[in-house]
This record gives sequence, structure tokens and C-alpha cells, in this order.
Amino acid sequence: MAATVGILFWGWLWGVMGLLLAVPLTAFIKLVADLHPSMCHLSNMLALTPRPTPRWVRYGETALERTVPYFRGPYAKGLVGANLHRASGNIFTVAMLTLATSAFCLAILKSQEGNIVGSVGTFYLIGTAWLATRRTHTSY
Repeated sequence: MAATVGILFWGWLWGVMGLLLAVPLTAFIKLVADLHPSMCHLSNMLALTPRPTPRWVRYGETALERTVPYFRGPYAKGLVGANLHRASGNIFTVAMLTLATSAFCLAILKSQEGNIVGSVGTFYLIGTAWLATRRTHTSY
């Protein structure tokens, strides 16, 4: 039954390639669901004989109750990983600005007016978003 549903779903999602990959993808999802306790509902849905659901999944903590400890301490203040996150965001933004600039240059070389407008608009949107996130909070 799981293989049939998998073939229907992956075939609907990806067409012929989904039909070819349906059984391996469904088996992989079943394997991952078997290894992770919080995915036991998906594992039971794909299983021939369902296993018992852990008590903490049936009665226990909600997702919010499990994440509350992360809202306290250094996580809430943004001290954990903030510098790495900021650096990776800056690298991504510079890469996107470089891509928009190169698209602008190529559009000029090929005389493509629509791509010129699109690259200028992309550069504007990325640049203003970057400036808005770099702004420090001030009292108004």
C-alpha cells in the first residue's frame, strides 16, 4: 500500500522521473521516520504493522513546550551564533549583489532592455534590504 501511494504521490509531483524514483524515495522516508522518534506517526502510516507511539508524543510536550528553553538565556539575547549568522548573511548579500551586477553588464552587452530593468530592480531590492537589516535601533 505504501509503495502504491508513494508511486502516485511522486509521479504526481515529478512526473516520469518521480515514477522511477518513487520506491527508493518512499523507502528512504520510511527509514528516516523509523530512526527519528518524533516522526513515528509517519513511520506507522508507511508500516505494515504499526509500532506503539511513545507516551511523550501522545500526551506530552507540544512543540512550543520543547522550544521554551531556547527562549531563555544566551539564545534569547542572540549571543549564540550571531557573528557567524551575520557574516554568512553578508557573504550571501554580496554574492547576490555581484550576481545582479553581472546580469546588468551582460544585459547591456546583449542589448536586452528587459534584463537591464530586472537586474537594476534586483540590485535595488537586495541593496535596500541589506541596508534595512544593518540599521541600528534608535529611539524615535
